[in-house]
Formats: sequence, structure tokens, C-alpha cells
Amino acid sequence: MIFSKEWFLKHQKILIWFANTWFGKKILCIDGDKSSIGKRKIEGILPNAIFWKKGRKYQVEFRTHDKFGKRLYYAFKPLWYLLHYWDSATVPLNPVFDLGFATLTVYPAAGSNSPVDGYTRRTRTAGVDAETFAVIRAGAGTSASDNDANQWAGIITASSSGGDTDKYVILQRSIFCFDTSALTAGATGVTGVISFYGDSKLDTMGSPALHVSGATPAATNTLAASDFGQLQATSFGNVAYASYSTTGYNDIDMNASGDSNISLTGISKFGTQLSWDILNDSTGLTWVNNENSGLHAIFADTAGTSTDPKLVVTYTPAPLVGGAGFFALL
Repeated sequence: MIFSKEWFLKHQKILIWFANTWFGKKILCIDGDKSSIGKRKIEGILPNAIFWKKGRKYQVEFRTHDKFGKRLYYAFKPLWYLLHYWDSATVPLNPVFDLGFATLTVYPAAGSNSPVDGYTRRTRTAGVDAETFAVIRAGAGTSASDNDANQWAGIITASSSGGDTDKYVILQRSIFCFDTSALTAGATGVTGVISFYGDSKLDTMGSPALHVSGATPAATNTLAASDFGQLQATSFGNVAYASYSTTGYNDIDMNASGDSNISLTGISKFGTQLSWDILNDSTGLTWVNNENSGLHAIFADTAGTSTDPKLVVTYTPAPLVGGAGFFALL
């Protein structure tokens, strides 16, 4: 959500004015007996807290979630969209017009160029026995590619021999890099939505979700088999199998861990894994001879960018300078 602590501090003066009006108190649900503030004047406000003065001391009322940020967002949602479009049009021309709703949309590059996208996988070597889920998941990668127009964002393939029950021959993961250096070191309130344009999916052995994680490939202009072991185990968000579109974008609004993975000055690196893989839990994975389960997507080597993997970052371009209002006293 764009209404971060930094955003509240930057716009503290007008937020305090609004919160002290009868209309503002209604919107924020702090009117009447909904808050302990009563008729006192609000001196400071954050996404989850309001401050007021009682005698010679300040009191604060905290909420367990970002209630005030959410109330502002949903009460004035059409306005936020309007301001977002304003920032998209004006900030590139002159940052002085920034209202704090700027976005940056970036895509991987095609082929072996930075920022790269592609897959890395572990495949059973010909003539070697298929592997259990635990072994294939923990093993070293055997191949990689960064020049496919479309590929499996994640897939697992079962053995083709009845004697290899509950064993697998392929486990694939994918890596997506984005140049987000245009944010610059002064950007604040950074949040991201990563999107993949789906074109097919298979659930013959179960219905996995597609998870996004961090990745640390050896290079950002090409992928190697060894990058199979460079995807992290912390999920930044996911899309369920049933919700995964095969005719449009699948948007994943990343959690705080994902947002913090966005580089302000360089390349942001992400990976995709099946839920069984990232969670190290094969519950729901049912072996079927020579079958697959996975989610397929369009990659950057498809012409144009209308279906490319993309990362949309919402942020405040200007750095916060000093305190703001009441908080300058703390």
C-alpha cells in the first residue's frame, strides 16, 4: 500500500488538518466513542496511530494494523488513481510536481542481456535413476536458458517408468531480473507488483501455486545451471493454481519482504517456484507416470512488451527531509 509511514510524514500537515475535521474523523473512524481522543486535537498521525496532547504529556493510540492508511485508501480510491495518473505524466517532466504516487514499470531484456530472464532446471541424467522429490529439489542444476519466448515458470515432471514410482526427472525454476536503478537511492515508500502473462498450465499431478522469491544468479545478463540453487525459500507472494490466468497477466502484490528486495540503484532479481518446491512440502503432489504439473508464462524474448514479465513499482521519488510537524519534536 502506498500510504506508508514515510508518506504520512511527508503529508503530515494536511493529514492533521483533515483528521481534526468532523468529516475526517468520520472517515478515519475516530469520532464519538470509536477512539479515546474525544474532543482533543490530533497533533500527529501515522498509518496505525494518532497522537494528542493531554496536559503536559502526549498520548498515543495504536491500532494493530494500518487502519488509518487503509481508511484513506478505500474512502478516496478514485482520487488516488487520478493522482497516480498525474504523477505518471508530470514527474518525468518535473519532479517538483510529484504528489507521491509515481510508478516505475520495468521489464527484463530479451536474450543474453541484462536484465535477463529465463529458466534453470535439474534434469535426471540419461541412464540414471529418477529421483525422489527431496533429492531433485536439493540437487544441483543441470541446465539453463535465457532465450525462450515462453517457458514454464515452474514445473515438475514424473518418471516414465513404473518402477520409479514417486520419483521425478525434471524440476524447473525461473529467474526474472529488472533494472530498477531509475528509482535512485532517495526513493521511499517503495512497493511492488510483479506480473506474469500466463499461456498454459497443467495439474495432472496436483494443482500447485506459483510463488515469487528472491534470487541471486551469478550474472544478470545470462543464466547458468548453477543458478538452480540460487532461489530463496522466502515467499514474496503467490497466485493460486485455480486463479492463474492462461490468457492474461497474473499480478502478485508482493509482501514487505518482496518490496525490500527491490533495488533502488541497480538490478532487482526475483525467482518463481512451485509451492511444493519453495515450501519444501510435497503435500498434494501425486505421482503419475510420465506426467507434469506446472504453470507456463510468456518471457521477454516474445516481441514487444505487451505480454512480457513486468514489475510495477509505486514509490515517492523525493527523499524525506527532516521531521514533519509534530514529529519534528520527537
